[in-house]
Amino acid sequence: MEEGRVMDMKEVIKIVYHKEVGNFLESLIRHEKLGEATCYICGTKVTLENFMALTRKSGRILFCCNKIECYRSFNDILRNE
Repeated sequence: MEEGRVMDMKEVIKIVYHKEVGNFLESLIRHEKLGEATCYICGTKVTLENFMALTRKSGRILFCCNKIECYRSFNDILRNE
């Protein structure tokens, strides 16, 4: 690597252990400056109590709450891309 160049490194997180979800969500919200995470499908505020899934799409982080209708729609959207 040339002196003065910075490598652009991205870490891919494939799984988060259930005991670490709280820390992961808090750091993600802080890092992304989201303020508050909302469900991509219904707009409900996503908390540790109702968090089901997340993904990155077009540079945005999308969250899904634990409502079964939201989870099904969220998965359908991801599968159809």
